[in-house]
This record gives sequence, structure tokens and C-alpha cells, in this order.
Amino acid sequence: MNRPKQIRLGGFGGQGVVLAGHLLGLAAVAADWWVAGANVYGARARGGIALAEVVIAAKPIKFPRVILPDIFIAFSQQAYDRYHRELAADGRLYYDRRLVVPAALAVDQVGIPATDLAVDECGRQQAANLVMLGAVAAASGLVEREYLARAVRDHLPAPLREVNLRALEIGGRYGEQHGR
Repeated sequence: MNRPKQIRLGGFGGQGVVLAGHLLGLAAVAADWWVAGANVYGARARGGIALAEVVIAAKPIKFPRVILPDIFIAFSQQAYDRYHRELAADGRLYYDRRLVVPAALAVDQVGIPATDLAVDECGRQQAANLVMLGAVAAASGLVEREYLARAVRDHLPAPLREVNLRALEIGGRYGEQHGR
């Protein structure tokens, strides 16, 4: 990694956006990267815009916030509409195909059926955040899935581990096959 990677995840409160960002950061630390992150919540925790920002670098990070994302992951239309223009020229935008209708942009956009896969394969819409995280990690090469799985095992309560590990695996397979 020549320069820091700046990742912004956006959605609405209750989608697990902050958790996905936190797990991404933990996985990057486990992979021996330098990591900084921040979370932003809208006026209402559930339903308002929620953002997670993660900066991953090979060297100590000079500024711990995202300035211009290399990757933007949109979990909701509201977050997409608000932040899709704030992306590096060579950046990539990933979005949930069920919840976001993309605009015509000059940047690379990849639709991931995260919510559909979470419902169909895991039986839980709430697992869409980990499906998306697995798909983006596999498609972008940000961090290896084994580190994401370790973060899930080490930091989620026992009742949530299995469904989230399954969601991560489903997303990872999708990202490997369709996301590059």
C-alpha cells in the first residue's frame, strides 16, 4: 500500500454501518496496518445518517479522518445522495443494490446485493452489513477475510458470531466472483 487508503461507510442508523467500520479497522490492525477511524451519527441514532470512516496505512497516520475516500460504501440512498460526490477520482463506490439507485458518475460503481443475500442466505436483513463488508474486502483487496473473521469472532457476542461469520463468507464469495 503506497499511500493510505481512506474508506467511508454510510447508511442509516440501525444498519450496522459503525460496526462494519469498526470490524474493518480491527481486521486491518490484525494484518499489521496502521489504522485510524471515526464515527458520525445523525441527529437520531436510529434512522438518521450514520458514517464510519477508516484510514488504513503502512506508516503512522498523520491525519486520522477521511479527507477524500478511495472507497465509499453506501448502505442507503440518503447516504449515497449526500456523499457520492466526495470520492477520489480513481476511487470506487460500492452500494447495496436493493437500497440504492446509483447516479451516472465518472467513478467506478459496483452494486452488491448485500440485503438480498443477507435475507436469502442468512435469513436476516441485519446481516447485510457483514455481507457488504465481506464483498468489498474481497473485491478491493483491502484486508483478507481471515482477519475480518477473527475480528468477528473476537469482538461480537456469541449469539451473533455464527450468522455474521456466515454473512462475511457469503459476501466474500460474492466479491471474489463479481466485484472486481
